Amino acid sequence: MDDDKELEAFRRSMSPPWWVSLVDWDFQTVLAIGTMLFIFVGALLWVVSLIPTSTEASLNARRLLKKHGYTHIEIRDIGMFECGRGDTNDSSAGFQALTPTGEAIEGAVCCGWAKDCTIRFK
Repeated sequence: MDDDKELEAFRRSMSPPWWVSLVDWDFQTVLAIGTMLFIFVGALLWVVSLIPTSTEASLNARRLLKKHGYTHIEIRDIGMFECGRGDTNDSSAGFQALTPTGEAIEGAVCCGWAKDCTIRFK
């Protein structure tokens, strides 16, 4: 009789915890969840990596426009669709400003890896 109780106590102590039965996944499910998690973390890191670069791009744009005499400068967005093939999208900034003669203009300041920044107008 004592042997049966000891054997039952031993079996209970060797059984997995209660939460293991809740997670009864096969290899494909684990692989799919791992892949989705990897993509999500990668996308999150990419978005976070753009934050300082876009701030730097807006500072470069403001500095270049002031240097050329533009006033009332408003940086509005990343000007990725207004820049050329040699420009990097994360180093460009769209803007609205007044020219030295007082005209309102709109455009983008585009920068590249191996070249200086360029002012492009719409």
